[in-house]
Amino acid sequence: MARGQIPDCIVVLCGSQYPGNLGSSMRACALQGIEWICVLGGVKADFIKSAFRAAQLERPEAVSWKVRLTHAPADLVPADALSRLRHEWGFELVGLTDAAGAVPVWEAELSRPGLAFVFGKENGGIPPEAEQALNTVVTIPQVTEGCLNVSHAVAIAAYERHRQTRVSPALRYHVQSQHHCQVQILPEQPPAKRCCVGSLPLGGA
Repeated sequence: MARGQIPDCIVVLCGSQYPGNLGSSMRACALQGIEWICVLGGVKADFIKSAFRAAQLERPEAVSWKVRLTHAPADLVPADALSRLRHEWGFELVGLTDAAGAVPVWEAELSRPGLAFVFGKENGGIPPEAEQALNTVVTIPQVTEGCLNVSHAVAIAAYERHRQTRVSPALRYHVQSQHHCQVQILPEQPPAKRCCVGSLPLGGA
């Protein structure tokens, strides 16, 4: 990933405890057009191999998937990593959380480029000190108490972004004042292309 050429969207996990969750998240990203997924806190080679198996990369249709896994050094704390993504790379950080003030995911503007979805670790969420780096906090409303598997949350957020970028015709509301709203109708976007991938490079190159 070169500076000045950031992807339209990436997924950042503030740690990962279970390779199955990471693999399912990779698969969701591939199917919804998000190419990069980054794990903070460091991961070992055996963990990555298990995640690749969970992603079911041996499936025939996987030859058309384009997803890249990268991981930060173990000694880089999430707060510092997110701060760099925001201030040095220019990403807008959208954290998935149940924190006070979080808006439903469908009410957030997710179609803009340079977006980074941030998800917490399975047993603790986004670290409180890392939340300070977020631009926006959103939540996935539920009908009862409990928490979604992180890979499910990744899939829902990725789909909502895909839905917003594919609205036809695309409506954009430009609020000029509290009493006046101008609606601009943009032309329909061309169909998304499915891309091939040969391997999943690791590291931040």
